[in-house]
Amino acid sequence: MLSIENLKGELTEEQLEEIVRGSLKDFNAIKRVLLIHPDYTRTDFSDKLVPLIYQELKSKGMEKIDSLNAGGTHREMTEIEIREKLGLSSQINFNHFYNHEYNNLGQL
Repeated sequence: MLSIENLKGELTEEQLEEIVRGSLKDFNAIKRVLLIHPDYTRTDFSDKLVPLIYQELKSKGMEKIDSLNAGGTHREMTEIEIREKLGLSSQINFNHFYNHEYNNLGQL
């Protein structure tokens, strides 16, 4: 189990990188990833973690990554909103940005 804390404030970028590396250390030869994330109604640290996760997975050979917005019954998010939520710069390329289609039985 990985545990890092900073009692004086936010975790540093180096600490976040350590968390990501430690969490993904046993994953090798990754080809395809589906990143499932909360929607705009949830305050979290996706914008800080996802770019680090992306870089770590890329270094392990990831070829394709898609995003699934787990929005439940909330409205769909646009690609621009998802990119902002996840902290994705223009240099980070996801293949597709999907929204959970709760009202489409064929997609459940």
